[in-house]
Amino acid sequence: MLAAASLRAPSRGGPAALRCRAPSLARSALAAAAPLAPRRGVARAPTVRRVATAAGDAGPGAGWGGARSAGSEGGSERPVAAPAATRAVARSLLDALVQQAAPLPAPPPAGALEQLARVGEQLVEAQLEAARAREAEAASLRQLLTQQAEMLTQQQELTTQQQEQLEGLAGRQERLLAVVAEQQALAAQQQALLATMSQQQALVAQLLTQHQARAGEQRQEAAAGVTEEQLAQLLGARDARIAALEARLGEVAAVAPRLSPEEAGDALCSAAESGDTAKARSLLATGARTAYARKDGMTAFHLAASRGHTAVVEALLAAGAELERARPVDQARPLHLAAGNGHADVIRVLLKAGAQKHAAMKRSESALHCAARGGHLEAVRVLLEAGASTDLAAKRGWRPLHCAASKCQQSHIAVIQALVAAGANLEARTSINDTPLTIAAYNGEAEAVKALLAAGAKAETRGEAGKTALEWAQERGHKQIVKLLQRRG
Repeated sequence: MLAAASLRAPSRGGPAALRCRAPSLARSALAAAAPLAPRRGVARAPTVRRVATAAGDAGPGAGWGGARSAGSEGGSERPVAAPAATRAVARSLLDALVQQAAPLPAPPPAGALEQLARVGEQLVEAQLEAARAREAEAASLRQLLTQQAEMLTQQQELTTQQQEQLEGLAGRQERLLAVVAEQQALAAQQQALLATMSQQQALVAQLLTQHQARAGEQRQEAAAGVTEEQLAQLLGARDARIAALEARLGEVAAVAPRLSPEEAGDALCSAAESGDTAKARSLLATGARTAYARKDGMTAFHLAASRGHTAVVEALLAAGAELERARPVDQARPLHLAAGNGHADVIRVLLKAGAQKHAAMKRSESALHCAARGGHLEAVRVLLEAGASTDLAAKRGWRPLHCAASKCQQSHIAVIQALVAAGANLEARTSINDTPLTIAAYNGEAEAVKALLAAGAKAETRGEAGKTALEWAQERGHKQIVKLLQRRG
């Protein structure tokens, strides 16, 4: 049992330790095998001792042949041979020991330790390098975290500043809203005052009219035989009433709202645009300037003329409005605006005031061009009666007849007829050699083509690109005009 356990235990310490343990293992094996041997009296104990001694004293590789005799140990006693079973057990034990020692590694070759040391150094250096890399990576990570913390701090500061700015803006917005509300309330009060003032002025005008009528009656009565004393009394009463009326006018002017020049100008433009004559006169009486222009360049005079408010135009003229004031965007004057919108009465007032009937806009168009393009027959007649020229060429050589021929409404047909009756040239050429007929055919204006042919326009005349009206109509697909011109021959 002991020998078997010893054999199963791993060998620690290599071959040298195994050799040291061999005698004890052998003795254990022999002791275990002793009961198997035949009993021979006293010879058993020496045999066991000598076998153990032989196993222990044998050198490495001596085996069983290396056992020494008892005589070599200093005695003359001859050893007794061990039984065969005992020798077999000992031999199997030693064979097991040899087999256990066989797998042990051979001693390393020369220089292997140095090579192994270098490999170890390289591994250590690699591990150190990896450690340094990890430390650098950790330092970079710490630096990145520090930067992120700084950025978060800055972002928080910016957020705080933005919140403060927003709070400030909200406060300013509230204050502005309050100011706007106050201004709106003030504007409403001003409008109410303006309305009151207009009513009072209307009342004063009515009183003046009544006074003038009464004065006329008094003069008639005086002429009928009133004494000088009675006449003096009547004149004194009249003067007293005049003084009262003047005082009343002063009171009206005193209660008039105090508007800034811009506010008064905007109010005057609004009154002119809407045709509120009383309000316009009230504003003019309180100092509103007729030269004030809105952001689009339109003055009250432009607005009144373009909308056809004749009474407002007259009031503005009486207040000194500039008759030839041009609108910046296209150099249109009040006469152009009135003509382009067909306001014949305003045209008459402006011409009577001295407006230039041939004044040119940015595209060199006159008031007659504007009226003809819009198809405003009455405006065209007023301008023609005032001596407007039908042969005045605008940009690209267009005459008023070209403008009228480019449209097909019934009013334009009447304008064509009026212009032709006033002496307009049916064969007038544009800068690209077009005539009124070729323009009408190109645009597909069949009614205009009829009116021009009826007035005597020549169908064979060639216009732009050397094409006749028929060729243009065919090219553009205007079948009705093609038939008209083909029938004309």
